[in-house]
Amino acid sequence: MRPPLLLLLLVAALAAGCGSSSSSSSSSPETGTGAAAATTSTVVGSRDVKGQAVLVDSSGNTLYTFARGVDCTGTCATAWPPLLAQGDLSVKKGSGVDDKLLGTVKREDGDLQVTYDDKPLYLFAQDEPGKSLGAGTHAFGGAWDVARMSTNPFKREKTKGPSCEPDCGY
Repeated sequence: MRPPLLLLLLVAALAAGCGSSSSSSSSSPETGTGAAAATTSTVVGSRDVKGQAVLVDSSGNTLYTFARGVDCTGTCATAWPPLLAQGDLSVKKGSGVDDKLLGTVKREDGDLQVTYDDKPLYLFAQDEPGKSLGAGTHAFGGAWDVARMSTNPFKREKTKGPSCEPDCGY
């Protein structure tokens, strides 16, 4: 079981390194032309998983919520990197994500973490795009769940045919 743990730590270290450099650039004033800084944004989208719309980052990685909110630091944040705000927050066009529910919360270290419906969003270091390996995990003193939207833009249309209404037996 050592290789997965080593891989987890390596991926988390890389993710943490990316997060710390982005927070310093977002907190410093723009200098020069600022063209590159103006195009930086954190994009949140969604994908269909068994008929449910789950939130994903711009790379298609599943986003998670933690029962303890932003109380995931140190080793916890290595395994479950917070989704940090980089520039503007936006939603992927056509994803059905409600941009009014997108926000941020300040972490202990001063970084801004992306929230959806006031719930801080995290990644799982062992995931890859399109996977949800962290779903239903209990770790670091709390439960982890896939971040879901309240409405589903992927809802399948009802097929036409005879109806059992008003007595469908359920």
